[in-house]
Amino acid sequence: MTSSACRVGSSPAGGEPAFEKPQGAEALPVRLQFTGTQVVVEHVGRGLLQDVRIQVARGRDGPYRYRADAILGGRSVTVGALNFEKHDGTRLSPFAGPPREWAVTAVLPDGRTGFATGKFE
Repeated sequence: MTSSACRVGSSPAGGEPAFEKPQGAEALPVRLQFTGTQVVVEHVGRGLLQDVRIQVARGRDGPYRYRADAILGGRSVTVGALNFEKHDGTRLSPFAGPPREWAVTAVLPDGRTGFATGKFE
């Protein structure tokens, strides 16, 4: 696995997925929101994020992945839930319940790897 990828493992308390920070990754200035059918990824920093890898999960169900080429600072990308998929091709259905947590990895404007993780509210 490359240093710019998120890995998903089991957390010690209850088996929920835990997104692990890539070694040496910097804080990534992003906010995510789930609207019910879409995931909105907002880049709240400056510059251009490249090779943006977004992962979402509903507890043990996941991770579902999506890749965006880039997000410009101060802008957002809206991705339909069905665009997220697992390695086996299973799509994220918003009708099966919302995702609960997320992780994003991207290349920062200075070339370093950035990482952020959180929970949907």
